[in-house]
Amino acid sequence: MSGNADQTKPLSYVFTRSTELSGYASTHVRTSALAGIAIVWLFAGDASGLSRLAAAPPLLVAAGGAFASSLGADILHYYASAWRWRKLAKEYENKGEFGDNPVKVPVSVPRVGYIFYNAKVVLLLLGYVLVTIEFVLALT
Repeated sequence: MSGNADQTKPLSYVFTRSTELSGYASTHVRTSALAGIAIVWLFAGDASGLSRLAAAPPLLVAAGGAFASSLGADILHYYASAWRWRKLAKEYENKGEFGDNPVKVPVSVPRVGYIFYNAKVVLLLLGYVLVTIEFVLALT
């Protein structure tokens, strides 16, 4: 869906979008949890008890923060989108709509996800820019 006008879709489409997006959210939560475990392991203290994070270059720490924030925005992208589509579907269902009855989809419904989608891409790119700067600085 694009544009600035509300659209009409079958109610079944609205439920399908909710189900698809919540499935994506679950997959991304699992992947992000594994990434979080890797981050904890990577920055855990060594045998002397000192954190490896304290020795990491500041740009790499900032890049790690950007990547972690991107993962958070990724989860929120799918979670918030699924929640908004499900909320709309339940509103229509409570009004007696069902199946393939055409229902109005306000333009604000997909925009919820667009906010987090754009944030996760920007944060990911920021992380890679910071890593690239650190690598270039290390080579000079």
